[in-house]
Amino acid sequence: MTSQPSYNLNLFSPWIGRVRYTALAQDEQKPLFNRALYGSYMPGSILKVLACLAFLENGVNPNEEMVCDGETIVSGVKIRCASYRSGGHGRVNLYTALEKSCNDYLIEHAVAVGLDELVKQYAAAGIGEPTGFELGGADGLLPSKAGLKQRERRNWSNADTGFVSIGQGMVEITPLQAAVYTAAIANGGNIMRPFIVKKIVDDKGVELYKTTPVVRRRLAASPEHIAMVKEGMFQVVNAPHGTGRRAYSDIITLYGKTGTAEFGRKPNLRNNSFFICFGEYNNVRYSMFILQENGAGGGRDCAPLATEFFKQYLN
Repeated sequence: MTSQPSYNLNLFSPWIGRVRYTALAQDEQKPLFNRALYGSYMPGSILKVLACLAFLENGVNPNEEMVCDGETIVSGVKIRCASYRSGGHGRVNLYTALEKSCNDYLIEHAVAVGLDELVKQYAAAGIGEPTGFELGGADGLLPSKAGLKQRERRNWSNADTGFVSIGQGMVEITPLQAAVYTAAIANGGNIMRPFIVKKIVDDKGVELYKTTPVVRRRLAASPEHIAMVKEGMFQVVNAPHGTGRRAYSDIITLYGKTGTAEFGRKPNLRNNSFFICFGEYNNVRYSMFILQENGAGGGRDCAPLATEFFKQYLN
């Protein structure tokens, strides 16, 4: 677990002076803020894997195709797909929608199944509540009609449902939450309680304490539907046109999902870039979340970091 920019821990040993601490506290890049635990971000398209579980649980045929023309108009709001400049993705099903990160597919199906079904999946994945991690962390933000009414003093619309299906609008997650639900997709649906202390031994090697893994809940989806989403995540990294193809590795077969989320207001709109992935090596499963603040896109910024990490770590 890492959060950058960071600081030199030696500055605090044996104690840190007021001048140095003030400099750290007032640094605009916030090196004292642990983004991995307490950062709360609109997740962009990495949330689409959970939205697709909602579609499958509500009877959507994963092989049924629709046509993406690059934009969707819902409740009078035009929401563009990343493919709008080229006229759209064309015919897509659930697998290719994940592979190419098609907004049109997600929005059309999200409006059809409704907000409550999306929220059911997001809540089951742990969004909006603590993870149970020893060092704490933010809760994220679960979409809510009442919450929107209170915050923006307006009623929920189908456009809002469309936005939260693609990880925009009134939904936020923490990096640790994303790593946990990615692991749940990898392991077949178990939302685990993350921990940092595996065991404690004394100077003679006698085990004094060992953490027992805890399953906090399960994803609100059948193993069959989780396997379908996994297939889409495989294509993200391993298909020729997958948005996460830069994460392809000869060492470990990765399943992933890229994401990019806009934040701020015009003319100062900026992007955060995301990538989630999992894979197995020597019978050990790994789950990963990567975020780059003020990035260009998850496939460009974060996917290459995943394969580079595994290259160095596993070798």
